[in-house]
Amino acid sequence: MAHVADIKEQQRAQWRDAAPGWDDYFEWYSRAFGPLMTWCADAIGAAPGMRVLDVATGSGQPALTIASRIQPGGTTLGIDFSPEMIAVAERRARDLGAGNVSFRTMDAEQLELPDASFDAVTCACGILFFPDADRALAEMRRVLKPGGRVAIGVWDEPLKNPFVTVAGGAVGHFHAPTPAGPRTPGAFRFSKRDVLERFLLDAGFSDVTMTSVPMPIHFQSTEEYWQMFLECAAGIKAKIATMSDEDRMKLRHLIDELAAPHMVDGKLRLMATPLCAAARA
Repeated sequence: MAHVADIKEQQRAQWRDAAPGWDDYFEWYSRAFGPLMTWCADAIGAAPGMRVLDVATGSGQPALTIASRIQPGGTTLGIDFSPEMIAVAERRARDLGAGNVSFRTMDAEQLELPDASFDAVTCACGILFFPDADRALAEMRRVLKPGGRVAIGVWDEPLKNPFVTVAGGAVGHFHAPTPAGPRTPGAFRFSKRDVLERFLLDAGFSDVTMTSVPMPIHFQSTEEYWQMFLECAAGIKAKIATMSDEDRMKLRHLIDELAAPHMVDGKLRLMATPLCAAARA
């Protein structure tokens, strides 16, 4: 695997380029992925007065969802290693008038936070990208108070996630995907329950429970889906930029082909299924 520093540098550049798309799609994402955000809040028992850390917060979710659940007296801190994504989250928090949430640029694998300083930690699909997921989970464990809860979302098995595999599979025909494995950043690195559970146990968590959270996501057309994917999927723009015009046309046709089984009454219906794990420090 490439050196961790190189992976992070590449990822920072990719999320910098994707940040405007996440800003544009903030309302869409908050609505479409609402079931995952609600699960995170429920899994940590979000209640007034809690102090919650949201790791890899991106454009601000589930930090903003949780912030509304822990008033009065509660605070949420969202961290992300992309300053551009943090800027989006801060702007969205101001727009929503969320005064009890703050955001900081920070590496999940080296949290600049005191031991035992949070009641709960959430991470919605962030650990998929971490080069050293073991260290990130250990850091989450470190900043949790004894008995505090963590809520982790990843992608379930590929067959349950055409939302990811239609576009991702099409791009994979032209760019060889990174070899799959739990030690390698990738969409389905934790899709096997025993793998995710082992990572949590090795990090010092206990009482691990898991559930799938199916989220049917609707698009007016494959073009609408592809545009969202192109704008928000970090790294896709860079891959598309290296393709010839002919291959880009082939890619677009392949997306239509892979999406065809999911068309209902002329509209695209794709299932997205996070695998969600809750555990206790």
